[in-house]
Amino acid sequence: MKQVRLIWMIPLAAAIAIGCGTTEAGSSIPPVIGTGGTGNMSGGTGGTGGGGTSEGACTNEADAMVYEDLATDEFTGQEIVSAEASACVFGSCSDEAFAILAPGGNTPENQDALAVCVVACTAELAPLTPDCLVCYGDSVVCSAANCASAGCTTPTADSCVRCREQAGCFSGFDECSGLP
Repeated sequence: MKQVRLIWMIPLAAAIAIGCGTTEAGSSIPPVIGTGGTGNMSGGTGGTGGGGTSEGACTNEADAMVYEDLATDEFTGQEIVSAEASACVFGSCSDEAFAILAPGGNTPENQDALAVCVVACTAELAPLTPDCLVCYGDSVVCSAANCASAGCTTPTADSCVRCREQAGCFSGFDECSGLP
């Protein structure tokens, strides 16, 4: 299984309560890189529920430079952006995420709202191209829409990984992004 995976903790309240600094094995989760990025987006993507981007959206030179700039000795730029997208769910996109988790809230409209929010939030922190950012938004939505009821409280828990794998969240992100 590929190492780069979108880190998304479900349900949100439980993940926050148990602490988000380490995985089950005790290894560090990539830190968020902070605010002040230069890639602010306005208006969102016009809906992302169907993963409407082409294959390989994150394999261009501009995105490669962003990943390279974000990389540390401990984490790849891709891992850091994944952590950033997750941090958005806990921060500025928490209302949209909780809307999906509410009874009857797992609707296409709420999924689109979460995807648009994650795209805009992640863009503020990691100025990737819009099509690449959509891959991260769609992956978060896939996890929320398909695995919230699986009791995922740690992104590396076997049940969470299995659920996201079976739901196509990993393969969808891999195809969309084109990342190895």
